Amino acid sequence: MTIISELGYGYQKFSTSKEFASYLMLAPNNKKSVGKILPGRTPKGKSVLRKAFRDAANTISHKKSGSLVAFFKRKAYQKGRGAAITATDRKLATIVWHMLTHKSDFNPMNEDVYSEKIKHKVISNINKKIKRLGISYEELQLDNYLT
Repeated sequence: MTIISELGYGYQKFSTSKEFASYLMLAPNNKKSVGKILPGRTPKGKSVLRKAFRDAANTISHKKSGSLVAFFKRKAYQKGRGAAITATDRKLATIVWHMLTHKSDFNPMNEDVYSEKIKHKVISNINKKIKRLGISYEELQLDNYLT
C-alpha cells in the first residue's frame, strides 16, 4: 500500500531498477577522481517509501531462512549490520521494481540454490586471481606452501 500511495503509477518513469533505487536514495553516491571510483555513502533521506523498505529489510534480518536472509547475513558478515540493511533495502527495491514493471510474481530463489551460486562465484573469483598472478596448478599444492 505504501508503494502505491507514494508512487501511484509513477514507477513507470524509471527506465531501470538502478534509477528507482537512486530515487529512493538507496544507491551509494560514488564520486570519481581521475577515472577512479571512490567509495561513497548512501545519502540520507526521509522518504516514507525508503523507510518502508528499511523496515522490510530489518524484518528480513530476523527471519530464519530464505535467499534474502542468506544475502543479508553475507552482507552483515562482510560490512556490518547497517550496511547489510541498506544493501537489502536496495535489493528489495529492485525486486519490487521488476515485479511492477514486468507484472510478475516474486519467485524467491531456494536457499540451497543461492548458496551454490555464491560458492561458484567464489570459485570463479579464486580462479581469476590464480590466472592474474600467473600461478600454475602444480604450484598450488599445499605441501609447497607449508615448507
